[in-house]
Amino acid sequence: MDGDDALRLKVTQKNGDIIYYYLDPDTYLEIRKEIQEFIRGSVKENVADLGSYKPVAGVMYPFSISSGPKNRPNAAQTTTIEKIDANVPLAKSEFELPASLKQGAPAKPDAEKH
Repeated sequence: MDGDDALRLKVTQKNGDIIYYYLDPDTYLEIRKEIQEFIRGSVKENVADLGSYKPVAGVMYPFSISSGPKNRPNAAQTTTIEKIDANVPLAKSEFELPASLKQGAPAKPDAEKH
């Protein structure tokens, strides 16, 4: 890949989409992912490059992700992550259904008009 060695893993999903994972041969970290999606008879290809790996709580995470259409590399967008926190304690309320979605909650006025 771009002149460097890489392991390539091809995954074909049930819907026919194909994902190629490129792994660093020394660390086995994912360095690129190429996605071929078959949408309404045409193929859509995207690529994501992952890098700047750092350990967080004993797990390596990419702190840089560049992704976009495979045929238009200039259209790629790069996300740079400044900080990742792992195993952060969360209150149980974070996982509760919002009050507006609970059964018996009053319906919104717009919903009644339809």
